[in-house]
Amino acid sequence: MELTRIYFHYFLEKVSIKRCSRELHLTQKTVGKLYAKIRSEISSYVTEDLQADTLLGELPQYGENMDDPVVEIDESLFNHFTEQGVRTQVWVLGMYDRGSDHCRMFVVPDRTSETLTNLILEYVAPDTVITQFGGQSIII
Repeated sequence: MELTRIYFHYFLEKVSIKRCSRELHLTQKTVGKLYAKIRSEISSYVTEDLQADTLLGELPQYGENMDDPVVEIDESLFNHFTEQGVRTQVWVLGMYDRGSDHCRMFVVPDRTSETLTNLILEYVAPDTVITQFGGQSIII
């Protein structure tokens, strides 16, 4: 089925819309719409299913004999160029729970201490060790 091949091209091969349309004999508009649907489904999964009520560092595998829960955090800047050549920048804060392999990602307006601290306090359980890539560890 063509849809299966579209998924293959999108996920495994990271094939451009132009190449995918050529290889599957579909219009670029059709492939573009299917790629957009795939991105939308991924976005919904990440924002709804992965943003569960459970706090990072609070999952059942942590017990009395286990190491303290550790959540790694880091922020990244993503650049995007529109078709008109206009560059937009987006900051993203990522949190990764080492014990559960769960993660959370948030688009943030800035990297101020207040913005980042509020997100950490909202999504990370108390008494969790917070590490920043290449930085120091703290316990919240």
